[in-house]
Amino acid sequence: MGRLWYSAFVILRDPEVKLSPEETALWNAILEISREFNGYDHFGGLEACAAVARRVGGLTDDGRLDSVTDDELRGSLFFAARAAHHHGYPPEGAALQRLGRQLAQLRQRDPGGTPSRHGGV
Repeated sequence: MGRLWYSAFVILRDPEVKLSPEETALWNAILEISREFNGYDHFGGLEACAAVARRVGGLTDDGRLDSVTDDELRGSLFFAARAAHHHGYPPEGAALQRLGRQLAQLRQRDPGGTPSRHGGV
């Protein structure tokens, strides 16, 4: 059996997904933020939250996260957690690295924030 990822939503199991300890810690930090922010409610539903996540993902790839709000960053991380719940496995590789850059940007903006607010890694 593969590693277990505990989230507010479900325990995700996939023996094919192999995350390093660092990647697991990053994913757990993303899940923690996701428990505290409901992107569907904040942005007005699934489609609106998905659009925010796509926009933030593109800006992450372009290195332009300075133009993204904190709530948009939280919404993107929330949407990634929901997508992982739906698919049954966490993101890997470049997708997880992209989310890690979003989390780092959020933490950089509020370095004195509580660990639970930005994930406990």
